[in-house]
Amino acid sequence: MGLRRDPRPDVGRDFMSYVLPRTVVGLALWVLIFAIGAGASGVVFFIAYERRLTGLESRITSVQSDFEQRLADAVAQLQQADRANAVTGTGAAGPVAQANRLIATVGPSLVTVQGTDAAGGRTSGSGFVMNSNANQSWVITNYHLVAGSIAAAQGVPAPVTPTDVAPPVAGLTPRVTVHLGGSDRTGTVYSWDAPHDLALVVVGIGKVPALAFSSAVPSEGLPVWAVGVADGPVGAAASKGKLIGPMPESYATDAVFGARASGGPLVDTEGKVVGVLTATATVTPAPPTGTAVPVRLACIEVVVCPR
Repeated sequence: MGLRRDPRPDVGRDFMSYVLPRTVVGLALWVLIFAIGAGASGVVFFIAYERRLTGLESRITSVQSDFEQRLADAVAQLQQADRANAVTGTGAAGPVAQANRLIATVGPSLVTVQGTDAAGGRTSGSGFVMNSNANQSWVITNYHLVAGSIAAAQGVPAPVTPTDVAPPVAGLTPRVTVHLGGSDRTGTVYSWDAPHDLALVVVGIGKVPALAFSSAVPSEGLPVWAVGVADGPVGAAASKGKLIGPMPESYATDAVFGARASGGPLVDTEGKVVGVLTATATVTPAPPTGTAVPVRLACIEVVVCPR
C-alpha cells in the first residue's frame, strides 16, 4: 500500500513563498513597496507636524497680541496718570514735585536752632547757612529763638521787649544748639537785631552749602516758597505762595508755614533767599498769612553779606 499525500496545503511553506522574494525582481519589488510605505508614513508625520506647528504659531501670535494690547493699555494709563498728576500736584510739573526739587536744593543749607526765648522757654526753629568757609559757617535765624540765651549771657533777666536788649558786647558769647551736618553743635550768637527779629549764629563746622541772596526787588505777586525744618527723612518742608504787598521792612506772604519754620528762608523759584521767615498769623476769614524780614536787612543789621 503506497503512501498517501496529505491533501492539506503546506500553509507555512506557501506563506513563506509569498513573503520571501525568490528573484532579484521580487527583492526589488519589496524594496519599492517598503519605500512607498516609508514615504507615506513620512508624509503623514510631516502633515501632523505642520498642523502642530501651525497651532503653536497661532497660540504664540495670540499671546503676543494680548501682551502688546496689555502693554499699550498700561502705557495709556501711565500717560493719563501723568497728565492728572500735573494738574493735582504729584506729577513732574505739579507743586509737589516742585517742592521736592526745591528742598533738594535748599535743604542742605537748612539748620535747626534751639535756644531759649524771652520768657526763658525752650525754643526750636529754623535757620539757614548764608556763608561757609573751611572752618565755620554763618547761620541766619530769628532773634526771638535766641533772646533768652542772649539775656543769660548778659546776666540780665530775659527781655520782654526788643528795647530791653543790649547790643552785642565783646567777650559775651551767648550759646545755642544748632543741628547741622547730621549732629548737634554748639553755636555762638555773634550779632543780633531785636527790632527786626534777626540774629547771626556762628558754628564751628565748615564747607557747608550756603544759600545765595536774591538781588531782585520783590514785587507784588512774586512766587515764593517758605522753607523750614520738619520731621521725616528729608528734614525739611516747603510751602508755595506769593508775596502780598511787600513793604520796605516786612514782607507778607500767603505761603503757609508753622512755628518751626520761623527763622528759615523765604526763597524765590530759583532757591535764592528773598527774606527770613518770622511768624504766621491767621486772619479770619482771610487765608493764613505769614511774614518775613527782607534779606537786605540781615545784610545791614547783623552781618556784612558777601557779594
